Amino acid sequence: MMMIFEREKITTRIPLLSSHYTFLLIVSIQKVLIKRLVDLGIHISCHFALLQKAFSIIFHNNMLRHLLVIGGLVSLAQCQDSRNLTFTLTAKGLPAKDDISKIDPLVRIYQTTDGSDLQKFGASETILDTEDPEWIEVFWFLWKKGTNQKWKFEIRDADILDKDDALGGAEINVDDYVAAGENMTLDLSPQGTLSIQKTTPIRFKLKAQSLPKKDKPPQIFAAFTSDQGESDPYVKCYYRRGIGGEDKKFATTSTIDNVVDADWEDVIEFGNYQKGTGMYLRFKVKDADSTSKDDDVGYALMEVDPYVTANVPKTLKVQNDDGEDNGATLTVTPIPTS
Repeated sequence: MMMIFEREKITTRIPLLSSHYTFLLIVSIQKVLIKRLVDLGIHISCHFALLQKAFSIIFHNNMLRHLLVIGGLVSLAQCQDSRNLTFTLTAKGLPAKDDISKIDPLVRIYQTTDGSDLQKFGASETILDTEDPEWIEVFWFLWKKGTNQKWKFEIRDADILDKDDALGGAEINVDDYVAAGENMTLDLSPQGTLSIQKTTPIRFKLKAQSLPKKDKPPQIFAAFTSDQGESDPYVKCYYRRGIGGEDKKFATTSTIDNVVDADWEDVIEFGNYQKGTGMYLRFKVKDADSTSKDDDVGYALMEVDPYVTANVPKTLKVQNDDGEDNGATLTVTPIPTS
């Protein structure tokens, strides 16, 4: 039997809110919904005016206003149970193929939800000649609590001439991983371990001042050119664990031509940041040259934990390879991640 509800009966059962409190609720819900879109990776800046207009119409429509409040409360509850996870992977003790050659491991990640078919959502690059790979790729995954999401990891030995050999595998329920604090080590079959490590991505911009003039023309030509020898700088960004650790490159800025003071527009994301693991960022400033090898301008080193805690711009002295200051500075300015 079809049931028909009259509008008057529906509206009288919903408690009416004053315009003031309804407005506050709508504003709060608007912020939550916009943040939700951003968390899902949806770029909304070009649609912001349209969203504002829609909320304005809703505010002046009593029925829509109350439906929005109800829907918004549901959305709030859902937001508590889903969010982006970011992590990196490290393996140890992988089985060697033989005593002659070392393995070149890579990892592939698959996911399933509520028993659905496996879907690949990530893969690493190949690391050569190691049984203990630390992959630098940062993996992003939208976790939805209680939906029986699972990850399956396959580690293989890359082979150019033949099919990649299986080195090990493991599976995990994502809810269990989150409950364990987003840091977990799994036993691989047949041997070895795989560590899943939570990361907290940070973003920043770079600005250099008083860079050395690497392109200064010879004195004999100085009177015949307006070129005063400014550099064409760019920066390679590396991270390391411990002050003397191995550098791993994660980003390179664009090149700015003919300057001694460079202010890069690039927003650089360091997705591998893990608090309390002794991480440093090393910035290598280079001078681009179209006719010869790029010149080294200098480098700067920064400990990450104090920088993140302070959350203010950090100015570093640029040093030559011999450790002496060359008069230039590099400023690292934090950019909000959302």
